Amino acid sequence: MNDAAVVGRVLREYHARGIDPAALRRVGGSVHAASVTYLVRRDVAQVWVVRACREDTPVPAHLIAPGVGTMLDWLLTRARVLDCLAERGYPAPRVVRTRTGDPVGMDGIWLTLATTFVEGPLIRPSLAQLRMLGAALGRLHALDAAALSGQAARYPEEAIPATLARLDTVEPLVPVGWQPIYAQLRRTAVAVREGLGRLPRGVVHGDAWPGNAVQSGPDTVTLIDWETSGLGLPVLDLGNCLIESLLDSEPAADGPAAWLVELDESRVAAVARGYASQRELGEAERALLPEAVRFGSCYVGAIHLYQALAERVCGPSMDARMERLRNRLAVSEDVARLAAPYLAGGAETVR
Repeated sequence: MNDAAVVGRVLREYHARGIDPAALRRVGGSVHAASVTYLVRRDVAQVWVVRACREDTPVPAHLIAPGVGTMLDWLLTRARVLDCLAERGYPAPRVVRTRTGDPVGMDGIWLTLATTFVEGPLIRPSLAQLRMLGAALGRLHALDAAALSGQAARYPEEAIPATLARLDTVEPLVPVGWQPIYAQLRRTAVAVREGLGRLPRGVVHGDAWPGNAVQSGPDTVTLIDWETSGLGLPVLDLGNCLIESLLDSEPAADGPAAWLVELDESRVAAVARGYASQRELGEAERALLPEAVRFGSCYVGAIHLYQALAERVCGPSMDARMERLRNRLAVSEDVARLAAPYLAGGAETVR
């Protein structure tokens, strides 16, 4: 199988045989791997992103959510989330139907999901852009999620037991130098678990940061890359956005150090002020904010510890992952502290 064969299937599935195959450009993945992504320019006004996935490959671990057992399940859930956003008028990529009107195409072993392409550059980000990013996330979390089917990756009822199970497995193996990290990860998982009954659910993006935000208009930021979206806990989504917004969408440096964050009060304030302009954080959410900022690190960190200690994965890549984990845990408390005053008053008092 080569690109030409997959491109032919894509053109046939979307009734676009009149398009020059050269108008399709591979932008990610490989036909020899589990998935490949193409940018399709039908004309000046119509640009699509088409993701083709092999139906016989498992869903990547970081994308698995409740009810998602196969690649077809995962693609259908992505389509349902984007359709839900379209029904509510929320700015996001829109699903492009196949020639038969289905959200997901099926041609042999290949499944396809096509969406519109959001024109514009990734935010740099400036403080104004970070405020727009926060506002886009707040508006998302304020949507009515009652009719949404499909849970996000890291859905807490699944993510927390899985996290605690990994931590339980490696507990006797944790070296002395890693025990503070281990203890923090467990505290965070337990704290979020104990707060679940008081926390509201909503539509979440799952990975909102400058690298997934496009400047789509003079005063508009549009979120892209909805791979981990679905029903979830808005406060966890916000916490992850607050700490990951300390990164640039295109780090100036190369190597592992490019993905380490440095505390910046102005960046944290910009995201928090934008968020509060669209949605008021509830009392229980505000109380859990420090753990919400840490939860992404908790979930991923438990996976790293399991791989390093139980599966004996080592080397520069694992060293870099552990350094990113230490880095985010070190600044998480300050990120929550700096964001809290801007989130306390809600949309009517914070401008």
